[in-house]
Amino acid sequence: MTAAAAIAVSRAGGAAAETEADASPPSAAQVRRILRAALPAGAKVAVRFVTAAASRELNQRYLAKDRPANVLAFPAEDGGPGGDIAICPAVVAAEAKQCNVPAFERYAHLLVHAALHLQGFEHETAAAARRMEAREAEVMASLGLPDPWAADKA
Repeated sequence: MTAAAAIAVSRAGGAAAETEADASPPSAAQVRRILRAALPAGAKVAVRFVTAAASRELNQRYLAKDRPANVLAFPAEDGGPGGDIAICPAVVAAEAKQCNVPAFERYAHLLVHAALHLQGFEHETAAAARRMEAREAEVMASLGLPDPWAADKA
């Protein structure tokens, strides 16, 4: 029997404090459930909820973008399945509010999105974006959550 994905979840001090109570990050158990739906068996992933300042620093260092990111994915250096995910509750909460979706759905979508990046999915071309969006919709449906791209398809 193949081992399920191993997922570690940590929270930077102050990361959740940057959001309103109704937009707080999912629990560690919820994060594990979401990611196990998106990851292959045996994957090892570390998820860290970070402050906006930490997200901005990571985004600037690795992607040369001077703003906090909603989520960043860093594939495992050894090329194996998995890697690290940094997710910023302040940005996710603001996006959920702006998109008028429940915060949990936005967190779930971004965790799935990051998990797919760890598996090599990209969205640099229209065709690649369609493949990634289709897989995101499949995983979200498996979790009983709506297609995050439904409005774009209407």
